[in-house]
Amino acid sequence: STQDTVYFGKFTYSTASIDDPGTLIFSVEDVAPQYDWLQQNILLNFYTDQEDSPWYFYDIWDNSDLTCEQKVALQFPVNGQFGIPVNDTDLKITITGEHPTTWFWTISDCDLKEGQYLQMHTQMHWENPGSYWESEFSVEDQNVLT
Repeated sequence: STQDTVYFGKFTYSTASIDDPGTLIFSVEDVAPQYDWLQQNILLNFYTDQEDSPWYFYDIWDNSDLTCEQKVALQFPVNGQFGIPVNDTDLKITITGEHPTTWFWTISDCDLKEGQYLQMHTQMHWENPGSYWESEFSVEDQNVLT
């Protein structure tokens, strides 16, 4: 069977302001299937750990009754769009929030045909606001080395 949505990772951002935001840099290359990539059908999707929100990750990810299109439509809109097209350019996204929030990312290709597989080489760099010991770690991992 074809897996049109793939779990990609999570990171907990601390409280962040416009002046000192968290960031996500997502780099990708060698994306396949190439036709779907050129048509901007392969998306980086965003969900959170906020149980009272429509984009609560566990309600969406674990729900086998939802189609790929429904999962994409239920995600957090970043810059006013549902899903960021994956291509050969680096994506830099700033994250702000009034309280710590865990963000979850998936990759989807709702036009994937039977027997096709999502393939790509990727690199993600998450960074919290603050000094090195805070910025390079997810909130739940901060102060582990102290």
